[in-house]
Amino acid sequence: MFIAFIVLIVTRADIDIGSVAIRGWASRLGVGEYVADGTVSIAIAMVLYFIPAREKTGTILDGDAINRLPWDIIILLGGGFALARAFQTSGLSEFFGQQLVVLQHVHPVLLLLAICTLITFLTELTSNTATTQVMLPIIAAMSTALGLNPLFLMIPVTITASCAFMLPVATPPNAIVFGTHRLRIADMARTGVALNFIGIVIVVLMMYTLGRAVYGIDPATLPGWAG
Repeated sequence: MFIAFIVLIVTRADIDIGSVAIRGWASRLGVGEYVADGTVSIAIAMVLYFIPAREKTGTILDGDAINRLPWDIIILLGGGFALARAFQTSGLSEFFGQQLVVLQHVHPVLLLLAICTLITFLTELTSNTATTQVMLPIIAAMSTALGLNPLFLMIPVTITASCAFMLPVATPPNAIVFGTHRLRIADMARTGVALNFIGIVIVVLMMYTLGRAVYGIDPATLPGWAG
């Protein structure tokens, strides 16, 4: 079932490799608008309710599996997604970006360092996906207002949103580990804060030194597509 899950996830969407286009099974079946990765996850989980278990009476999953889910973390993650959606649809993201024009005289490296630090610790309180959904529109609007290449800030924001190691809600791996009940939040926070700062420094250095070579990014130039 796990192998089936991986195969269905990887082959669901269309894949474009240069001149070669591989249609995913969702588009072939005409259900591309209705099927997402979450659909596959639910389908596989439902099948496990019908497969007999070897080491216990009944099936692999039963009613107790639902009760054992970390509902507090799930609801917290869902709240982060809802908040991100509200920021986008209300126009609040664009408003925040316009207010950050006062940072136009700050050196790009210092600006990048400050934003990466903000994102790293902000995503400790919400999921990494929700954080990027909220912040990327803000960063894009801010970059345009400051005359900077949006990719210079948006790429590091996307990466550092997954470089949070202190709290369970920060990233799905953190939540999975905390769900084992073998670690306390204090244990995760004590070790995670050092990893956070290491991640920030690495991302900033890599973006500023390799960003131009790999992505052709000039921080001080606003590309035409961003105007």
